[in-house]
Amino acid sequence: MKRKLFIMLLACALSLQAAGAVFTIEEAVALGLKNNTQILAAGEVKKASEGRNAEAVSGVLPKLTFSGNYNYISDAPSMSINIPTGPFTSIDKTVVTGANDNWVFNARLTQQLFDWGRMFDNIAGTEAVKKAADKDYEAARCSVASAVKQLYYAVVFTKEVLLVSEESLRVAKEHLAVAEQKYKEGASSSFEVLRSRVQVSNLRPAFSKAGNSVELAKLNLKIALGLPYDAELQVSGRLAERATPEHDYGTELLNSFSARPELIAARCREEAARFVLDTANTFDKPSLSGFASYNYQNPYYAQLSWTQSWNAGLNLNIPLYDGNFGAAKIRQAEADLAIAKISTRRLEDATASELKQLLFLLVEAKERLAAQKDAVSQADEYHKISQVGFKSGTMTNLEVIDAELSLMNARIGFLQALYDRDVVEAGIERLAGKYAVSR
Repeated sequence: MKRKLFIMLLACALSLQAAGAVFTIEEAVALGLKNNTQILAAGEVKKASEGRNAEAVSGVLPKLTFSGNYNYISDAPSMSINIPTGPFTSIDKTVVTGANDNWVFNARLTQQLFDWGRMFDNIAGTEAVKKAADKDYEAARCSVASAVKQLYYAVVFTKEVLLVSEESLRVAKEHLAVAEQKYKEGASSSFEVLRSRVQVSNLRPAFSKAGNSVELAKLNLKIALGLPYDAELQVSGRLAERATPEHDYGTELLNSFSARPELIAARCREEAARFVLDTANTFDKPSLSGFASYNYQNPYYAQLSWTQSWNAGLNLNIPLYDGNFGAAKIRQAEADLAIAKISTRRLEDATASELKQLLFLLVEAKERLAAQKDAVSQADEYHKISQVGFKSGTMTNLEVIDAELSLMNARIGFLQALYDRDVVEAGIERLAGKYAVSR
C-alpha cells in the first residue's frame, strides 16, 4: 500500500514538473525583481556609488603609513685622518662613517587640515550621487515590475486569443460538415461547400500564428524573470472585467513628480553637480596639511647603532598659476549643472506627457471594453441565428461565414481591450513609483 502511494506521489510530482512552474502575477513580479538583469546591474551601480562615497569620506580622515627599507653597501663610507707627530712621523687613522647593512623603519602620519571646503563638498557630492544610484535602483524595480506585468498579460492575452482561434476553427469545421451534408442531400451547391473549405483554410494560419505568439510571449516573460530559455512556464491569470479606479490627472501628476524614482534621481544629480561646481571654485585657494614622522634606523648618520628620531611639520600649498586649469574646471562644472537642470526639466515634461497619454488610453480602453462587450453579445446571437437559419435554409452560407468572422473578431477585440487596460494601469503604477522599495 505504501509503495503504491509513493509511486502515485512520484507520478504527480513528475507530471507537475513536466507541466512547468505555474505563476500568479504577484509571483512573477517577485521573481522578476529578484532575477532580472536590469535589477542586478542597478544593484552593482548602487554598490559602486557607495564605494565612491566611502572614498570621499576617507579624504577627511588621517593617513598612517609604515615603510621599511634595507640597503646593503659593499664599501661602507669612511674617511682617513692624518695627524703629524714629528718632522717625519704621523698617525694615520681611518674612521668608518657608515655601515654595510643599512636599516630604516618609518611611520608617517598625514592629515589634511584645511582645503577651503573641498573635502566636505566632495563628500556631499558623492552622497548625492549615492542617493541618485539608490533611486536608479528603485526606478529599475518599477521598470522591471511594469515590464513583467505587461509580459505576463501578453502571455495571458495570446493564450486566450489562441483559444478563440481554436474555437473559431472548430466551429468552421463543424459548419463545413453541415454544408457537405446538405450538399449530399441536394440542399446546397458545391460553391457553398467550397466556400466553407476556404474559410477553414483561412483560419488555420491564424490558429498557427496564435500558437507562435504564445510561445514568443512566454520566452520574453522567461527572459524578464531570469529563467532558462527552455524552462517550462505556465501562468494562472486571466483577462477579466473588473472595476477600474478613476484617476485625476492633477493628483496623479503631483504624485509622480514627488514619488517617481527617475525624477528624484535627476534632482540628486543636479545637487551633486552644484557641489562639483563649489569644489571647482576652490581650486585657486590655498590648502594646509600637517604631518608627523617617526624613524627607527641603524645607522643614524655616523652613529652605528639603532636610533629613534621624529619630526613634524605643516605643509602650505598656495596655487599661483595652474595654466587656467581651475577656470576650465569651473566652466565644465557650470555646463554640467546646466545639463543636469535641463535633464530634470525634460524628465518632468516627459512624465507629464506620458501620464496624460496613459490616462487617455485608459479611458479609451474602458470605452472599448463596453463597446466590445456589446459587440461580442450581438455577434454571438447573430452567429447562433445564422447557424440555425443555414440549417433550415433561410440564410446563406456566406452569412454564416460572415457571422463566424464577426464573432471571432469581436472576441479578440474584447480581449485586446482588456489587455490594453491592464498594460496602461501597469504604466501608471510605474510612474507613481509603486515598486520603489530599496533593498
